[in-house]
Amino acid sequence: MNREHKTYTATQAAELLGISKDRVYDSVRCGEIPGFKFGSRILVHKAKLDAMLGITDPEEFRCRS
Repeated sequence: MNREHKTYTATQAAELLGISKDRVYDSVRCGEIPGFKFGSRILVHKAKLDAMLGITDPEEFRCRS
């Protein structure tokens, strides 16, 4: 079974994009970043964000946390 996560946390997405976590929250809410709210957490779709950014080798850009 593939256990790789399909989402970034807001912190991981912020690090990848070079923006604040609050900006990630705002951008997901207004649809600028492909994500969703899950309980009290904001999660960002990895594949959609990678495609949006034109990342062809996602492993090269994975967050360390």
